[in-house]
Amino acid sequence: MKKLLVILILLLSTITASALKITIEDANIRPFRLFFFPFNDKEPLLNNFFNTFKNLPNFEIPDEPRSVDFTIKSESVGEDLKFTLNNEKTGEFFTYIAKRNLPSLYLTMDKIYERITETRGIFSTKLIFSMNWYGKREIFISDLWGRSIKKITDNKKDSICPVMSFDGKYAVYTLYENDGSTSLRLINMIDYTESNIYASKELNVAGSFSSDNRYIYFVSSDGKQSKLSKLNISNREVAVLYKSRSRLVSPIVTSKDDELLFVSDEYGSPQIFLFNVKDKSLRRITKSHSYATSPTVTIEGGYLAYLAQVAGKNQIFITNYENSEIVPLSYGNISFDDIIWLNNPRFLLASRYDGKQSQVLLIDIPTQKKVELFDIKGVISYLKAR
Repeated sequence: MKKLLVILILLLSTITASALKITIEDANIRPFRLFFFPFNDKEPLLNNFFNTFKNLPNFEIPDEPRSVDFTIKSESVGEDLKFTLNNEKTGEFFTYIAKRNLPSLYLTMDKIYERITETRGIFSTKLIFSMNWYGKREIFISDLWGRSIKKITDNKKDSICPVMSFDGKYAVYTLYENDGSTSLRLINMIDYTESNIYASKELNVAGSFSSDNRYIYFVSSDGKQSKLSKLNISNREVAVLYKSRSRLVSPIVTSKDDELLFVSDEYGSPQIFLFNVKDKSLRRITKSHSYATSPTVTIEGGYLAYLAQVAGKNQIFITNYENSEIVPLSYGNISFDDIIWLNNPRFLLASRYDGKQSQVLLIDIPTQKKVELFDIKGVISYLKAR
């Protein structure tokens, strides 16, 4: 596995007064030229396969197989779909079989992507988010491309702030109860059954599962004091890790389970802090913007993306935990609501609402190209991915 592309990008990046300038020296960051042999375009899954690769910023799809890196032959074989990938440089070929359903197709596409790029595939990514639904908010899930959006809660009050476990087997969200309290609800992502795992009169909002999926980090606030706590899922025991008169939100784990990132208005405006669970030390990470929120980290750790207000718009920035180098990833009139780093650190996922509909975008960090994955006539919030 090659080193994180984002590390290379950050080290080779320079910031000018007008825009981000990126020099790319790694040949693997250039677009892969991928030729598709003619296929049955009346087969919806094959069309999905072709169009998905075609829309990715790191692929070029020429009309003829001249000077290409790889070719793909797609065909129907009984109840299955067969894909043959040929490396035109080495002569090697690889065969993949997918069932006729989207989950199986996405898994196969991940394998093909990983073979070509030698980096993680993103096609099997699952999304979870809160969205308005007949006067209240419910929890929804979707594939990365918005082709299979499904509502998984049915509550009388608002359901917000969903988070999935690292293994994808569970999710937790906040439910506003009829008596004014809030509860943390745990969802089994296999059959979508759920249970109440914590409730109080405070506002309780989960931020992240621990990397071993045994604990949930969450914050509680009664308007006077905020608490960062750790909930044991099996026995429901709660350990308070940190208290503050400031507001705490968005606790997430880093690559180290004894370090958490969260947002606090400790110094007046929201900023991102790094908290050490063992020695209870607290260190401010963001210092260059007056309003910084929505932290998300690379799966290997070390690098952080966040939203910061610039001229009234939420723009995306990337930095390391020392905040010694800040790279702007967006600028202009577009304002973002949520961001999440995917398992392949080349890509960030972002959502925005333009007053009429929500858009979910894939951002390719090396090229800064934005690909709209899907839009929906609703207000998506608290977007997360796994």
